Amino acid sequence: CTDTLPFAEGFPTPRPLREACPEIPVDFEAVIFKALAPECAERWASAELMRRALEAVRLAHPEERSPDRLFAGSFDLLSVLGTGATATVYRAHHRRLRRPAAVKVLTRGTQADEDDRLRFDREALILGLLDHPCVPRLYEYGVTGGQPYLAMQLCAGEPLTGFCWPEKHLDPAQVVTIGLQLAGALAAVHAAGIVYRDLSTANVLVDFGADGPIAHLLDFNHSLVSDGFYAQLDERYATPPELRRKPGRELRLDTMDYSAPELRAGQPASSASDVFALGALLHRALTGKRPLAAGGAEPES
Repeated sequence: CTDTLPFAEGFPTPRPLREACPEIPVDFEAVIFKALAPECAERWASAELMRRALEAVRLAHPEERSPDRLFAGSFDLLSVLGTGATATVYRAHHRRLRRPAAVKVLTRGTQADEDDRLRFDREALILGLLDHPCVPRLYEYGVTGGQPYLAMQLCAGEPLTGFCWPEKHLDPAQVVTIGLQLAGALAAVHAAGIVYRDLSTANVLVDFGADGPIAHLLDFNHSLVSDGFYAQLDERYATPPELRRKPGRELRLDTMDYSAPELRAGQPASSASDVFALGALLHRALTGKRPLAAGGAEPES
């Protein structure tokens, strides 16, 4: 794209593509930078995931855009905000309501397996129930062309991952503010009968404004819900427990950096394991380092 090498001598991070070619979309640059991350865990987990991300970029930047190309009949898809194993999130604009939005699309669409669809449906129910300033508001949930999608509040900021490096981390006052906000969000999540399970730096968006940082908790795809959660839903016709469909398998997260010891020992996730993950996240934001060294049992001071 740029006719230059990505790494200048003596610099550990790649050169910005858009310095050489300003016309390159920001989301395309992000896909390439993720492939060039110095740590293996921060790169695309597979070539297939990178392929999906590139396909999402192409969908967000068609050569010609017209009203009949609106997604779900309402949304301009402007750029790619993130790509995961099963879904892509776009920065979008609702053409008729004239408001910004984040649109999350189940990328495998009609080819998605039943568990993917059930988790996507569960995420919509969770976002529809939660009412907290650090959790994005749900605007609508639907299916278009066989593809389920969520439209939700577009939150400002960037992933906390970018501020968790030894050479680039946050000061204590900033981390206290972020910690207060995320602890409040998790408290609301737990009170609603939900275990979040996936509290990582990639799932926290932080906007640094004049009044201090504002954090948002994103991506409830891996969350678990209890019977108490269903009791809080305002259903016109309540679904009996025996008819509440759940994924046949939940994705394992027990080997992640933020996994609590009890998860690694094979116990189920709980609000206590979410608290452990929050501690690990705040440790990284303060120091730029993971709290537990490889094979270590106690966090580093």
